[in-house]
Amino acid sequence: MTATSSYNLLRTTATLGAGILKAKLGRDVAAKRYIIDTLSTMGPGLSAKAAQLLSLHDTSEGQDFTSFALSHDATSEAINRQAPALALQLAELSHQFYQGSLGQVHRGVLRDGREVAIKIQYPGIHDAIETQFSTLVRLAEFSKKIKLGNGLSKPFSDFLRTKLNQELDYTNELANQTRFRRYFSETSEVSVPDVIAELSTSTVLVQQWSKQLPLIGAATLSVEERIALGSALVRAFFETLFLHHEIHADLHQGNIGVSEFPQKCLILYDFGATLEIASHHVQDFAYTVSAIYNKKIFDPEAAFIGLGFDATALSGMSEKLLQLWHLFLEPISKDLPFSPQSWQFTETSAAILGQSRMRFRLAGPPWFLLFMRAYSSLIGSLKTMDCPAFRWWPILEPILKRHFEKSRETEHVKTQISPPNSKAKHLYIKVLEDNEEKVFLELPIRSVEWLEDLLPDSAREQVAAQGIDLKQIQSTALGSGCLPQTLFDAVLHRKHIRAWLE
Repeated sequence: MTATSSYNLLRTTATLGAGILKAKLGRDVAAKRYIIDTLSTMGPGLSAKAAQLLSLHDTSEGQDFTSFALSHDATSEAINRQAPALALQLAELSHQFYQGSLGQVHRGVLRDGREVAIKIQYPGIHDAIETQFSTLVRLAEFSKKIKLGNGLSKPFSDFLRTKLNQELDYTNELANQTRFRRYFSETSEVSVPDVIAELSTSTVLVQQWSKQLPLIGAATLSVEERIALGSALVRAFFETLFLHHEIHADLHQGNIGVSEFPQKCLILYDFGATLEIASHHVQDFAYTVSAIYNKKIFDPEAAFIGLGFDATALSGMSEKLLQLWHLFLEPISKDLPFSPQSWQFTETSAAILGQSRMRFRLAGPPWFLLFMRAYSSLIGSLKTMDCPAFRWWPILEPILKRHFEKSRETEHVKTQISPPNSKAKHLYIKVLEDNEEKVFLELPIRSVEWLEDLLPDSAREQVAAQGIDLKQIQSTALGSGCLPQTLFDAVLHRKHIRAWLE
């Protein structure tokens, strides 16, 4: 780290400390906004990413990284050093470039005439992020001491560190982009540029160059064209969520373009930030969406707990959580043309939760914050293109139908064990009938020993009818040391029964 960057980090730390004190003394929304904005000015790396993650609105606009830009000569030297195979094939490198929080993108031309986009990581970004990460943790601890916040929990800091490390390795982004390109291979509505693996490395990513209209330029298109593009973006988000259990986690306007040839379609970029979501969380979310649209009675607290929220922290908040679910799913719940310009989630959710806002945030699993930000960015991008109001349910209904059909075909018995090697704390059993929750049990982990006796008679008969051996499942779970896992997932006619360890 250079003397200049060290000074800038020290200065920013002092500024943030002052901002935290200001927020503490005034309990002022503007002061808290100031802290997030100051994080965004720390330069490339963790600070900008943390600002993006901690804020539900798009912080990419207005971030200025020009002082960190690589000169044309420095860029050429970086390519020679970090991607020698590309250097041998590169015939032309543009002087103009786009800057992001971890690197910059240049247009290039290969010796065979192909136009490419070359994404080059800033030299030394790993060390800078480690320093910034330590600073962020210390600031979080400082905010805890002065009772402004609750610090940065280990699960959240581990999650943030893991996501940053994944983004810093461009081979991960290459794999993500290849996978999403396959997801959209059968549609003409969405395009993902092809990556050139043999010329890419862990710090340089090469992909086909796409001629495109910036998303903000789509605002000049006809009403019909904007609705078609908006519908395509919504469809893309929910198809990857419900059919592939994964989303593009950074759908701000800079990562979306519009291709005009041979027909207008969306182009998605920057797959460094994707989010894989556990199948049982996707399933619970699907049931909640369906219940809200069909105006079924459901337990809003249980719906959040099913996504991994802490049950104790949510206790007594049912009425607020019900309002929050309807706000979150407003594009679907009202079954009316939804105008993205009218969605004011941050302000309205703050009014609903009141003094419980931080309690709700801390109750949630780390992945949910990134999911919320991706969902908010989706609606923000619709605002950017000035998309007129349109109904979401006709788009979502066939996707959910395919999701539930796929679940019935493939999820008779699951013994997928989640990556963490820590023992689960609870056994959960949920019974749904016509998508309405009938039974939800949270039991001590030792209850696995009596799994068969815990099921209602009708549920036990349904499970047995599908050939599920409860004694074998119980033995496998105990033999694994009761690691987090799905024990079984049975669907028959109107009922859906699931048991899992978490």
